Amino acid sequence: MWKKALLATLTAIQIIVYAGTNDNEHRVFDSREAIAEYAFEAIASRDAKALLNTLSPDAIRQGIEIFGSRENLEAACQEFLNLAPADSINRMRRNKSQIVRNMSNDRDLVQINGKWFSNQNWSEISQAHTIARFVDALLDRNTDALWALLSAETQARMNQEANGNQQTLKNNLTDLCKGFVGDKEITTARANRNLVIFRLMRTFPGAGILTEVDGKYFINLLPLMR
Repeated sequence: MWKKALLATLTAIQIIVYAGTNDNEHRVFDSREAIAEYAFEAIASRDAKALLNTLSPDAIRQGIEIFGSRENLEAACQEFLNLAPADSINRMRRNKSQIVRNMSNDRDLVQINGKWFSNQNWSEISQAHTIARFVDALLDRNTDALWALLSAETQARMNQEANGNQQTLKNNLTDLCKGFVGDKEITTARANRNLVIFRLMRTFPGAGILTEVDGKYFINLLPLMR
C-alpha cells in the first residue's frame, strides 16, 4: 500500500503504511478505504509511533527480529519517514484521491478477524537503515562502524588486499571513506545528509551494492572493486 502511495513522488523509496495520528490512539479499520485514508494522512505527518500501532502482529514481530527491539524498529521507521522531501509530500497531497485509491487496493493489506492491518515488508526500511549508517560512517570517518556494515565477501576481499595487516586495513578503510566523500565535500554532504541517503536508495539496490542476510542488509563493494 505504501509503495503505491509514493509511486508518483518518491519513485524508488517506499514509505510504510499506517493509520492514526496519535501514539495512544488505537483505531480499528473495517475497510480498505478507511485504512488507506488514514495511511495517507499518517505518511504526511511522519509519525512512526502511530505507524507501529497499526501494523499486523506478524509485521511487528518480523520488524523486531530485524532491528533488535521495538525501540530500534521505531527509530528506523522514523528515520525512513523523514527521508521524504517536503516537496514530495506536497506533490503527494495534490494527488491524494488517486493515491488513496491505489493504496486501498494494495496487497500488503490483510484482514484479521474482520479488521484491516498492514502486513509490512521491511526490506525497504532495512535497506534505508543500512545506507543511513553507511553514510554516517563515511562522514564521520568511522572505520569501525564502516567495517561492521560491509558484507562478509567485501571484508574477506579487503583483508586479502591488506595481507592481514590491521593498520593497512584501517588505512584502506579511511581511503574508502574519502573516496566516497572527499574532505572538501564533508560539510556539504552533512548539510544534505537525507538527500544523499535518498539518492543512494535509488542506486544501490539495482547496482548490487546491498546484500541481504536474514532481513538485514550489508554493503557489498565487490561490484566497485573489480
